[in-house]
Amino acid sequence: ADTFLVSWTVDDPLPSSGIAGVTVYVSENDSDWVAWLADATDTCALYPGQDEHTYCFYTVATDSAGNTEDTAAAAECTTYVDASAPLVPAMLLPADGAVVADTLPVFTWSPVTKAGGKTTTGRRNRRGGETEGTPVEYHLQCAVDDQFDSLLVDQDSLTDTSYTPDAFNDGLYYWRVAASDGAGHHSGFPAAPFSFQVDTQPPVITGTTVWPDTSFPGPFPVTADITDGSDIALVLLWYRTSLDTVPQADTMEVAGKGVYTGQIPELVESGLIQVEYYIDAHDAASPANIGTDPPNAPEDSVYSFWATVVSVEEGPSGEVPKTFALDQNYPNPFNAQTTIGYRIPARSAEGQIGVKLAIYNVRGQLVRILIEGQQAPGKYTILWDGRDEQGFAVSSGIYFYQMAAGKFCEVRKMLLLK
Repeated sequence: ADTFLVSWTVDDPLPSSGIAGVTVYVSENDSDWVAWLADATDTCALYPGQDEHTYCFYTVATDSAGNTEDTAAAAECTTYVDASAPLVPAMLLPADGAVVADTLPVFTWSPVTKAGGKTTTGRRNRRGGETEGTPVEYHLQCAVDDQFDSLLVDQDSLTDTSYTPDAFNDGLYYWRVAASDGAGHHSGFPAAPFSFQVDTQPPVITGTTVWPDTSFPGPFPVTADITDGSDIALVLLWYRTSLDTVPQADTMEVAGKGVYTGQIPELVESGLIQVEYYIDAHDAASPANIGTDPPNAPEDSVYSFWATVVSVEEGPSGEVPKTFALDQNYPNPFNAQTTIGYRIPARSAEGQIGVKLAIYNVRGQLVRILIEGQQAPGKYTILWDGRDEQGFAVSSGIYFYQMAAGKFCEVRKMLLLK
């Protein structure tokens, strides 16, 4: 493959004289000219070249009368010997195993260059002049199987090192690229193709824990089932209370196949506190697809509940009350909010007793349940902020609050003024 044919033609203005011979000069890789053939009578010969070397030629003819042709002003032809295949291009993007959130992935690979020059003809400077890199073209293939039986992209003769195909659907794909040069050599495809996944859909979140209004102070565990076409990279439980100015986030952990869990911390302030929360899940795509529950949270909606948190006051040396009692609220009358105190004695064998503290209007209609559940003996206070079960502010007027615990039941009156 390193030996190539050099041919030439000679014309004599006086055919009757005839050509006595031709001397062929050669310059290798821009070196000095040397005579390769002297007084040759043929019009071609094989030259023993070397791979990746450039050779320049010119001829000087002599006729039978002894007249010699003027020396050429430049090389009459230049030949580059290319006997080796180009290297396999290094595949860059999409990276092997990548997940992309774009239906138009851009295939990118490293350029392949070869030293030397391409075959040219014509009179240039005496040494043959410039050399140019051997032309390299690329062959790109992409398929839905690693055997490339079902090709989606089969582009050859590419001169750029990137290519954008038509839109892809979500799914798994394989791709590879090879290089070929102007001499017809082919690098071959890499032994192992790259795989990548197109995923444009956000994670789907279902089964999120929905907390009802409660007197439980927390912490509040929240679980959810999350699925996605690729892997889940990050799940955040965002929450904010009516006492917070900015939302906080808890990173949810894997609790099982497709199950994630997190928690809203215990509420340390007493009173009626609203808690809002939602979940957002990020998949492994680049850029990540993000799903939220509720959908379009937090702009459109969030989960919400009211927590009625009571404070417990202990007496000296852990003293507990000896009798049930429901204290008068203070302040009374009140504007916006008031505090209600009550006491539970140590009379239950189990140590706790069911307690219900509710507010009614003058018609006897239920306005709000502040406490409903088991409580241990102690002295408690709870804040009512003048809102009903739906969180709406009630109007001015007289209200009654009733405490029921076992056989104990007591009602007191209060006045809301705005």
